[in-house]
Amino acid sequence: MTTPSSNLTEIKALFFDVFGTVVDWRSTVTRSLHQSAQAALSSSSGTHSIPDPVRTKARSLQLSDWADFAASWRSTYYSFTRFIATSADPGKPYKTVDEHHFDSLVDLLSEWDLQGLWSEDEVKEMSLVWHRLDPWTDACEGIRKLNGKFRTCTLSNGNVKLLQDMAEYAGLEWTEVLSSEMFKRYCRGVTMACGGKRLT
Repeated sequence: MTTPSSNLTEIKALFFDVFGTVVDWRSTVTRSLHQSAQAALSSSSGTHSIPDPVRTKARSLQLSDWADFAASWRSTYYSFTRFIATSADPGKPYKTVDEHHFDSLVDLLSEWDLQGLWSEDEVKEMSLVWHRLDPWTDACEGIRKLNGKFRTCTLSNGNVKLLQDMAEYAGLEWTEVLSSEMFKRYCRGVTMACGGKRLT
C-alpha cells in the first residue's frame, strides 16, 4: 500500500486564495468606508452637497455599522461570481470584479439610504478600495520565504489589475499572478487536496 509522498521537492508551485487568506479585507474595507464617510461629512470644500437626510443617516452610523456594510458588499461578490460560474449562457458579457464592486456599491448606497454621500468620482474611488487591502502580519514575510523554494501564485476571481495593485500596495511578492479574468470565467470555489475544504 502506498501513501502520499511528503517530499516537498516534488512541489513546484503554491497557489493561494487571496481575499481573507492573505489580506484582511474586512478591517481594511470597514476602516476605509468609515474614514471616507467622516471626511465627506466634515468637508467644507463645497464641491459636493450631501442631501440632509443622507447626512443625518451617515452621521448615525458607527464603525460596526460600516463593518456590516462591508460584509454585505462582500456577500454581493460571492453571489455575483457564483451566478456567473453557473450561468448557462456562454454569450453573457464578461464583467470584471472591479466592475461588479462599483455597481454593487452604488446599489448598496441606495439600499442604505446613503446615495449622495459621495460624488460619482468618490464612489468610483471607493469601489477600488479592494486594490488597497492590508496583508495579514505574517503574509509578506511568509511569501518571501516560500519564494526561496517554490513559485507562488494567486488563484483568485479578482481581476488582474486588482491583484497586481494589491500585491504592490501590500508588498506581496508573488512570482506569478493568476486570475480568472485570463479565462473569462469564474469559479465557485477551490477544492483543496488536503481535507477537501472549499475556499471561496
